[in-house]
Amino acid sequence: MAKKKKINITSTESVEKFLARGGKIQKIAPVESEKKEVNVKRTTTGPAQLMSLGEGALMFTEKVKRKKKVKKLDEKEVEFWANQLPDDVKKKLGL
Repeated sequence: MAKKKKINITSTESVEKFLARGGKIQKIAPVESEKKEVNVKRTTTGPAQLMSLGEGALMFTEKVKRKKKVKKLDEKEVEFWANQLPDDVKKKLGL
C-alpha cells in the first residue's frame, strides 16, 4: 500500500506564490443556511410540584431493607417426603 504524502500544515504561502505556481481563485456565490424548526417536547406536565422538607425526605431517601418472612414447614408434609427417601439417605440426614 502506498504511503500518503504528508502535508506541512504549519507553512504559509502568499497569494502571489499560490498564483505563480498555477493556483486558481474562484468566487462562489453565498448560500443562505436552511432554517429548521425544532420541536421539543416537555418532559413534565402541569405545574411544578412543591413539597415540604419532610415530604421530600420521604420521597428521596433510600429504601429500607426488609427481612424476608420465614416460611413454616408443615410437619405432616415433611414426614411424608421423608418417608419417600431411601433408608441410607434417611440415616445420613438423621431422620
